Amino acid sequence: MSTPDPNDQQLQLGFPMPPADDDRDATPQLVRGSGQSQPAPPSLPPPSGPPRQAAGGRHVLAQPGSRAVPPSLATGHVAQAPGPPVPGIPAPPPAQNPTAPGVAMGPRLRRLHADYERLMTAFSGHPHIRVEAAAPQPPDRYRVVYTVPGLHMTAGNAITRVGQHVVDVQLPSGYPRDKPYCVTSAPVFHPNFGNYVCIADFWSPGQALADVIVQIGDMLQYKLYNTRSPLNAVAANWAVENIASLPLSNIELLPLEPEIRLGATTQRTQPDDGASP
Repeated sequence: MSTPDPNDQQLQLGFPMPPADDDRDATPQLVRGSGQSQPAPPSLPPPSGPPRQAAGGRHVLAQPGSRAVPPSLATGHVAQAPGPPVPGIPAPPPAQNPTAPGVAMGPRLRRLHADYERLMTAFSGHPHIRVEAAAPQPPDRYRVVYTVPGLHMTAGNAITRVGQHVVDVQLPSGYPRDKPYCVTSAPVFHPNFGNYVCIADFWSPGQALADVIVQIGDMLQYKLYNTRSPLNAVAANWAVENIASLPLSNIELLPLEPEIRLGATTQRTQPDDGASP
């Protein structure tokens, strides 16, 4: 039985066996798949010179006659520095604040700004309506507190009168094309109040948000209601049966008129409610 040749074992394993250290440069090595022996490439001389510290605290040893590779290229990340403007290609405009003076706004932002200014002016000091912005300017959410009588049904199905109501108004992304979404913080016994306040009977994109707030206050007083397509059928039947006792009150909620200065006296007029003097 013959002794196996180490070279045959190298071919069976599929990779060359490392030669001894004393004759590594002179011994040919086998390259897999070639079937022929090829001389190994000459070993590179050891690096010379002191190490150089690159960005990030790493040290790079430069080979004689070669260039040091920047750390950004070695890691695959290249830092992009702003270069000079290219002739013929305009530079991008700087970022602008959409609410800054002189900045062009879209239709929705213009409407939000107009609504905010109108609401803050119209209901400032109003005796029955308080409007609070619930979002940054221009706000798309408001909280409205009404001090008018309305109805509430208790757990025992008893109908009671309530003197204050809170309504949250949300202006959707499609506003003013889409109507505001209004909900109450507590249940209101009314044909058109449910999980939300139905304002579809009088809403149009050209209507001011201040008018919507006034109309919701009129609904709370049962000055406005629709029993043909109600959200609350029980309240609709109750309104039909008790139509003689409605509305609950006749408080005028239209915004206050602008101040009128007469000499040293400043007077703020109430809107005409149609009553005879």
